Amino acid sequence: MLPSDSAWNAFELFFRRSPFNLCPKASPVKITFQFEAQLRHTTGRSGFSADFEPACSVSQAIQVLAGLMGEEFSARVLSAGGDVQPGLLIFLNERPLLPAELAATTLSEGDVLLLYPPISGG
Repeated sequence: MLPSDSAWNAFELFFRRSPFNLCPKASPVKITFQFEAQLRHTTGRSGFSADFEPACSVSQAIQVLAGLMGEEFSARVLSAGGDVQPGLLIFLNERPLLPAELAATTLSEGDVLLLYPPISGG
């Protein structure tokens, strides 16, 4: 499900006025998210690209993305406290990230984040 124009405009207003906006004069960077398994099913798409302010962390980007993609997606990637789910597998440019790295890892132009929910089943 694509965010509507009004949701995207709200995202831009929030993001530009939020603490994430660490470099107001810098050009935004394009980040691509790829979804696998239940996340692909939940969103009905394999990925999503958006512009973020430079120096945005991986965890901040996922939190903003969760707000754009709706409640079901948000419940799959964020805990009740709003942090990234500890079982969510996250790869940055094909390199796995540990949960402890999410807040300290900043995104750059062209980065690709692959989000893979915990594997379950029998």
